[in-house]
Amino acid sequence: MFIAVVGVAGAVGTFVGGRLTDLWGADRTLVSAFASMAVAVVGLAVAGLSTDSAQVWLVISLSAFYGFAGWGFNPPMNARILRLAGEAETEAVALSTSALYVGISIAGAVGGWSGASFDGTGAAVAAAVICLVSLAATLVIVRRFPT
Repeated sequence: MFIAVVGVAGAVGTFVGGRLTDLWGADRTLVSAFASMAVAVVGLAVAGLSTDSAQVWLVISLSAFYGFAGWGFNPPMNARILRLAGEAETEAVALSTSALYVGISIAGAVGGWSGASFDGTGAAVAAAVICLVSLAATLVIVRRFPT
């Protein structure tokens, strides 16, 4: 059930991310998606750090929101890549996809290490820190290279 909820939220997020990219532009939508992901991940970290066990509905809701925002991130990211790449569109999308897989690999290593080193909440805290740093980097990049 949990995976289905997050999956449906992700599918809806992709649709909404595409529509918002058309309405707001890629930069604004990208920053909004990243900020939403940061809210969700920080919320999960805070829920995991609380002394009370996190409510199941809260974890499901925050995870669904993360899925929504995370998949909503793809349309504006691809729109930015295609607009900024010029004639090297194919290579730029391929490089972006490769970077995505490198990031997934690094995330698995960091999540495994932090989860094992700092109990179960370590992975959520590490994810929150990475997400906030990524949001800050995105803000700088979007400002420096607007589309």
